[in-house]
Amino acid sequence: MENMTKEISELLQCIRHVENEHNQLVDEYFQIKNHVKEALTNLNNDPSSSHLNAYNYYITISESLMKNIRLKRLSLTNLICNLHEHGIYLDDESESDNDINSSVDEGIDENSLSFIDHSSKLSSLDNSENNINNEGMIVD
Repeated sequence: MENMTKEISELLQCIRHVENEHNQLVDEYFQIKNHVKEALTNLNNDPSSSHLNAYNYYITISESLMKNIRLKRLSLTNLICNLHEHGIYLDDESESDNDINSSVDEGIDENSLSFIDHSSKLSSLDNSENNINNEGMIVD
């Protein structure tokens, strides 16, 4: 019994630790998301390779953070399942499935979870650079 109590205590400690890491990653994600928006605005206003590089840099960081957020959520799920094996359920698990499925976790919606499609933006940048390179050329 004492061994099981220790194991449950360790699981709860791990859950709190992983949850704190998850919340920190979510905060970082929203900070980077603001940088992505700013970089996209700069790219739209002045299509240049430096603005494209900045945009791609923030997109890469954003995608990496989202991957890590998903991994933390998976870890939390596994830890909670381990806790269930001991017959322990957390307070927030008493919500109905419908409430859980319809809720927005930490303000991250389905659009935030998906990768940003910036292929159209990249092609418009190419067109802008082509137009700049072709200025002054006479086309029949």
